[in-house]
Amino acid sequence: MNSNGTKGNGSEDGDRRFNATDNDDHSDLNSGFSVKFDVLPITLAVLIIAFNGLVLLLVVRRKQLRNAANYMLCSLALSDTLTGLVCVPLVIACNILREDMVCILSENFLRFTSISTVLHLLAITADRYLAIVHSLRYYILVTPRRGFASMAIIWSVSVIVAFVQLIWHNPSTSDVNKDPSQKIKDIEVTYDIVNLVVFFGFPLCFMIFVNSKIFYEVVRQSNIMRQNNAPGMEDSKRRQRREWKAALIFVIMFIVYIVCWLPYFLWRLQQNIGDSFFELGMITEYVFIYLRFLSSLLNPCIYVLGKNDFRKALKKNRPRSNSISKASVTKYSFLKTTTL
Repeated sequence: MNSNGTKGNGSEDGDRRFNATDNDDHSDLNSGFSVKFDVLPITLAVLIIAFNGLVLLLVVRRKQLRNAANYMLCSLALSDTLTGLVCVPLVIACNILREDMVCILSENFLRFTSISTVLHLLAITADRYLAIVHSLRYYILVTPRRGFASMAIIWSVSVIVAFVQLIWHNPSTSDVNKDPSQKIKDIEVTYDIVNLVVFFGFPLCFMIFVNSKIFYEVVRQSNIMRQNNAPGMEDSKRRQRREWKAALIFVIMFIVYIVCWLPYFLWRLQQNIGDSFFELGMITEYVFIYLRFLSSLLNPCIYVLGKNDFRKALKKNRPRSNSISKASVTKYSFLKTTTL
């Protein structure tokens, strides 16, 4: 397998070497820039940068958003921004230029953002668990200092795991257009299986367990609220509704992660093991490849539209054209009345 996760069959060419059955499509995929296949990822990259840039801008401009939980979301937004700013252009550049260094960097950065995404989601899920299940101790357990330490660990682990491939994929000796040795293939298979287990299988089990605990706690607290239905419980009920929404948001993020990243990890294995693992058509491979980028677009949409504090900050940034027009109408009416 070459540096960009494609089959070692003598015709390796980054993400474009699909099992094409249609000659015209196959030609489009391997003939440099293709409007048919490259406009979508370019558009996706622009949207990723715009939406995640909005999240970063909101946190910078609104002091009320600056807390440990939102700093982690901000770190995830930065990771997603790198997907649109670096990863997508590198994938397209690899397919057009077909240079060893570009394709190796493309694969490394794709791996880096995938690991970064799942580690951020793990940290965010753990934060929600502490906020709901251990709400009284939350601000003792979750401090800005610990939050920044967690972010430093996430970024460090992502860089180390992603770029460890450079040990056996030396840019000065690798050739993306040649079949790699059996030794390299064996290393790649082992590496991909470990990544699948550590950065997909384990997080999947962790998220299922933690979200189950969160829902159990939310249901338990809701039952207590109903049994003690007193006037003074209104604030607790509102808080409970917010916790239900927060739990739902992170379940959606969890589902998005599965849909967007499981196909990518399976595709990576398929490229190393071959069609004996399972066989994919050209369109299916194309969808599998670019689903991994979709996660970086959906993450900010989910927590900006879903979190109450982000929604409020977003509304405050809207232009107050209606208020100005109403004020102008009032002033005009007043002048007209006084004139009369």
